[in-house]
Parts: sequence; C-alpha cells; structure tokens
Amino acid sequence: MPVSAPSMELARAIFDTDALKESGLDPAIAEYYAAAPRFMPGYHNVTVLINGKKRGIMPVKFNEEGIPCVDSEFLEGAGLYKKIRRGACPLIHQYWKNATVSTSPDIEEISVVVPPEAINPESGRQVADVRGGRAAMLNYSMFGTHYDFEDDKSDRFQSSFEFGFNAGDWIARSAQFISDGSGTAFRSESLYTYVQRTFTDYDVMVQGGQINVANSRFSIPGIYGVQLMPDRALQPGGGSGIEVSSIARNAQARVDIRQGGQLILSTLVPAGPFTLSDVPIVSLNTDLNVTVTEIDGSESHFTVAASTFRSNHVGRAPGFSMAVGRAQDMETHFEQPWIVAASDGWSINNRMNFLAGMVMADNHYYGFSANIDAVPAQNLSASLGFLGSIDNLSQTDGNKTTLDLGYALPWGLGVSLGGSYGTPKYREMEELYGDDDFSPTKYDTNVGINWSSSTLGRFSLSYYNNQTWNSEYNSRRVISSWSQSFRYVSVSVNWESDISSGNKSESDQDLFYVNLSVPLGRSGVSTNSWYRENEGKASYGTRAMGSFNDENTYTVGVSQDHDDSVTNWDSSLSSNLHYTTLALAAGGDNERNSNYSAALSGGIVAHGEGVTFSPYTITDTYAVVALDKPVAGVEIGTPRGNVWTDKWGRAVVPALAPFSASTVEIDTQSLPGNLDVRNGHASLKASHGAFANWKFTTLSQRRVLLNITRADGTPLQKGVSVVNDKGEYLTSAPEDGMIFLNDISASQTLYAKLDEGRCVLTYTLPEADPNKFYEEINGKCL
Repeated sequence: MPVSAPSMELARAIFDTDALKESGLDPAIAEYYAAAPRFMPGYHNVTVLINGKKRGIMPVKFNEEGIPCVDSEFLEGAGLYKKIRRGACPLIHQYWKNATVSTSPDIEEISVVVPPEAINPESGRQVADVRGGRAAMLNYSMFGTHYDFEDDKSDRFQSSFEFGFNAGDWIARSAQFISDGSGTAFRSESLYTYVQRTFTDYDVMVQGGQINVANSRFSIPGIYGVQLMPDRALQPGGGSGIEVSSIARNAQARVDIRQGGQLILSTLVPAGPFTLSDVPIVSLNTDLNVTVTEIDGSESHFTVAASTFRSNHVGRAPGFSMAVGRAQDMETHFEQPWIVAASDGWSINNRMNFLAGMVMADNHYYGFSANIDAVPAQNLSASLGFLGSIDNLSQTDGNKTTLDLGYALPWGLGVSLGGSYGTPKYREMEELYGDDDFSPTKYDTNVGINWSSSTLGRFSLSYYNNQTWNSEYNSRRVISSWSQSFRYVSVSVNWESDISSGNKSESDQDLFYVNLSVPLGRSGVSTNSWYRENEGKASYGTRAMGSFNDENTYTVGVSQDHDDSVTNWDSSLSSNLHYTTLALAAGGDNERNSNYSAALSGGIVAHGEGVTFSPYTITDTYAVVALDKPVAGVEIGTPRGNVWTDKWGRAVVPALAPFSASTVEIDTQSLPGNLDVRNGHASLKASHGAFANWKFTTLSQRRVLLNITRADGTPLQKGVSVVNDKGEYLTSAPEDGMIFLNDISASQTLYAKLDEGRCVLTYTLPEADPNKFYEEINGKCL
C-alpha cells in the first residue's frame, strides 16, 4: 500500500488470530502488519526505484512504522535534488507533496514516485573528471611456433613489447619488436620511443623522441625529433577507417603490414577471407606493403594503394601540425638528413575542406601538397590532390595528381573510383635518399562497385592497377565477393586474382574460396565448410567452432588436398585467463608433418597500490578499479571487454576514451553471496594520458539459518516470534527449531517470545564464508 502522509487514514487488514495460532504463528504479527506490508525499523539494504527506473541497491533507514526516512544520504543515492528537512526521519511528502513510496519487503525493494522536476539528471551518474595520475605499464605479445617436417625441424619466435608510464597527463611509451628462428638471425627493432602530452587549453598534442610524422601526405621516414599536432581524441571519430582485406590459405597465417619500410602492424589470422580494420597508418600518401606468411613458410605479397585511404565524406579539417627532427635509420648515401614538415587544414564550409603541407630535407629535397575534399552533391564525395617535389641534387622537379570519387546510388548500389598520375621526375623523399634503383609510380587506379539486397545478398567487385615508369613493379589485382545469410546457413564466395603478367603460367595466382557456415542448433557450436582453389590446386575441408564457456573458445578442422591426397588437420584453443590471454594451436597432416604454436598476450600496470594484470593491451588512457574489500573473481564490464578482480579486489580498465565518458559496471551476479554494491555503475571521463583510480563501495550482509533448541533440548516451537532488545519484531520460526535471519551481527541480542515469557538466543558466529549465500549454525534459547 503506497505510503504518503502519516496523517492519512489507511484501511487496516483483519487477520484471523485463531488461524495464526493453529499455524503456530504469534498473533502479535497481525497487529504489526495490519496497516501495510512494511520493513522492520532500522537500516536495510534495499533496491530503490525512482519513477520506475532502478537506481541500485542502497542502505535505507526505516522508522517504527516501516516507512523509509528520506534524509540527505537517501536523496543523494536516489538521484534527487537535495533539500534540508529537520527531524530524525523526514518523509517523502515533506519534500514533494504528491510524492509516494511503495514498499515491498518480500523482495527487499521500495518504489518512489516523485515529480519529474525532483530528479537531478547529474546525480548518480558517478562521472569522474580524471586528470593526471601516475602508473607504469607493459604490453606484451609473444608468439612461438615449432615445425616438425618429415626431414627437417624448425622453430620461429617473435614478440613485441610496449612499456612506459603515465604521470601528470604526460605519456612515455617505447615499443620493441624481437624475432628469432631456426636458420635466421636474431633481430631486434625499435618501433618508437617518445613522450607526449595534450594541452587542452590550446587543443594541441606535443610529442618528442623517436616518432613518426603525422598528418603529412608525403612518405616521410621516422625521425628523432619533436612535433605538435591536433589531438584526434578531441575530434569525433578516433579510428583510421583504413581496411586491408585478403585471403589466408592456412590457419595461423601471419599478416605483416609495412609503410615506408616501417612495420606498422603484425597479427595472426585464421584461414579464409580476413579484413583488418582501422590499420594505424603513418602517412596518408604512402602505399601499404602487405605480406601474408603461411605456416609452411610460403609468402604472398600485395600493395594497398594510398589512393584508397581517403574518406568518402568530408569531416572536420585537421589543424596545424609541425615536426622537426633527424631521420632515423634511413638508407642513404649521405648523412641522415634533418627534416622539417608542416601541414594545416581549413573548413571552407560543411561541404569543403582545403589542406596544404610542405616538407624539407636539408637543402636537398622540398615537397609541397594541396588537397580539396568536397561533397558537391548528396551522396557524392570527391577529393582532388596535388603533390610537388624539387630535387636539388639533380636539379629536377616533378608532380603527382590524385583524384578520388565515391557515389551512393539508389537500390543499395555504390561505386568508387580513385587514382593518381605522377611525372617521371616526381620523387618521394625515400626515393631520393635511398638506393639508386627505384621506379617511380606512373599511375595507380582503383575501381569498386558494391550492391546490397536483402534477398540476393551483398556483392562487391574491386579492381586495382599500379604501373611504374620502368614497368618493373607493375601490379594488377581483382577482388570479388558475395555473401548471404539464410535461415539455417550463411554462404560467402571470395575470389582474388593477380593479373599482373600476361604469361598465364605466372599469372595463375587466382585464389577462390567458398564458405558455408551452419550453426548446430542451440549448442553454441557452428561449422564452416569450405572449398578453395589456388595456383591450380584444389582443397576442401570443414571446421567446427564453439566455446566451453565465455572465456574459452576452440576450433577443430580437417581438410583434404584434392590433387596430392594429403589430409590436414588443425585445432586451436583461445583462453581468457582473466589476467592474461593464452592461445594454443596444433596442426599436421598424414605425411608426418606437424606444427605447434603458443601465444601469450596482455598487459601489466604498476601503480601506487601494487601490480595488476590485464588480459588486454593497455592504451594511453586507462584505470585501475577496486572494491573496498579484497574480493577476487568479481566480473567488471569495461569498454574494452570484461575484466576480473584479483585477490586484492583490483582490476585494470585497459582503455578509456579520452575526453569522453567511459562506463564501468560491476556484474552483481559475480559478487559473493554476502556482498552487495552500493552503486555498481561508474562513468569515468579522463583527459588524454590520465590514469584513473576508482573504488566501488560494497555492502556486507550476513544471512544465517539458526538451528535452535530450548534449555531442555527440545526444538524451539514453529511460529515463535523473534524480537530485538527493543521488542521490535524481526521474524518468525518457519519450522520447529529453525530461524532464518537476513542480516545478523555478533552484537545483536535476540529473544524468542514464548507463552511463559521469553528466552535469549545464544549462538557463536564463526568466521564468515563470503562464498555462501547463508550460513547454518546451532544455538540455544535460554
């Protein structure tokens, strides 16, 4: 029954006291519950609903009538505007006349209905504006493979490490790549080492050390120097939006992507078509060189033209960028040159951007760029660019023109066209300083068409052509795909052809792949059956994929080479071990060839309270969250994925979106039975490079089932009322000798009301077991 003003006359329920006696219940219960279902006086941890929306679990004080006290703590926790009301137990109608409270003691819940203007929209969000903070971090990714062929054995190992620290919004990072293997020399490469900070008052990021030049349309090597540039985290859209697609012939294929000779991405992919999204490019005007290495050591190479990088829409123009430094490890006949690069962008209107830039290397090389990005009509995007170079060594100059068009037609049809043309004397900086044997690009083109239909599926066809002036590095590729999902099966067909040479024996590089995916009922297991043709050879197979639980997934596959009669098998297991990620794989064939691999990846954070491990890599901006009690295994949802607390109750939030709110939420189902959380939601808004340290407040509740006997050894009678030292009713015995208490402490004094008086409950509480929802102990009533 809703409770509003205490003066309101409520209809009282009438209980059959004789029936209560016959059921073994104290008739005094009838008097207490005659007015309405209500809580016992004192504090209770209850779920609070405000105008029908759950606000969470919070401690609420109830008065002698079982009505909640709306004090300042309640207003803050419930997300209502604070007001000052005197008295030991202010009621809801004292704040808002028409407000009501409904109590549901059976499910430990109260529902409050207030006027909309009473709700504080900023309250309860737990938005933390985090700046600064100090912590050190380490990301690791290690991969090892053992090949056991019939007459040979080999091993390969590679790992990448990124370590650094955050302090006062400053970021320091250093990345190293290490590889070794049978028959190859040990190789160690430093990818970058720099310090960085964003100055939000000026909307600028400053970076210094071993860095890559940003926001340039030229191919510029890495430098030892300093640069300032806009912080992309302050702009909408954080990813590069650049995709690399191809087909891997075998499981565990490794994809290495280089730009300007620098390794920018190395990852493993499964067999079949793959697409890598948001590739972290260094330059907008330098092609990507992609190498796909199969488990047998064979390699395939292709180039992704820089003309495909540009977006199909006009966004915000980038701000001013400038870099000064000396080239690092550049192959040159001269000393490493000093490089100065600058660029800027201007938004003419919401349909057009203009960008310009320049680069200078000593007094040997000058480059200039200009670009117009526009949306001249609805669904039509265009980008026109110009690049010019001056070579003071040979007293020549050249230029390069680029054009990209994209148009979205009705009926789900889209077309794109891109290309560039360069004069014979146009030079990129690395071509000028590098080996004399180079071939400048004459032109490159790409044409694409895609069509999507709910009935017929999705179809795409792309053509890529790259021609050089001496024709030595010419390449042409065609990629086509079709996919459709039906009720019980999904089908995809992919075809890729290298048509670079007119010689059929050399150009027979077609890769044809057909895949059928079928889920096996509700088991969570799905099967992929495929057929592949490559270099005139055909193979087919099937693979099953499933999961043991949310943290462990597996694959098992078998395939057959049609011409060689070779049967191959492969298997893999990927496990999120809560504090690291482990991937195991094994494969082989019926000719005694086998391979085994293991990969380990994750992150480590060292902070003021200790060291905490993460199954995911750690970004520039991150946090450590903790419970105020050392409870392990509590699951917490983060923007990157679920994480789990360690034995100290701490977990790493590996990624926070800089300058945006990132939600962190506790899965209350993973809490121990005797633990609740006051508010399991937090929204952290951190500056770029900040380290946040957030703590969740928990609520303990100890539930006990008492087995009570009287002084003569007989069990306490069913229906006997249990009261506290103030005579307040708490519960009744549901069975002979049994009492259940929802919250108990050793300091409480409890009594059982008997016909001849009352007796005191005596018991000893052992050390609490947090994994039990309730504990069962013995006691006496004396």
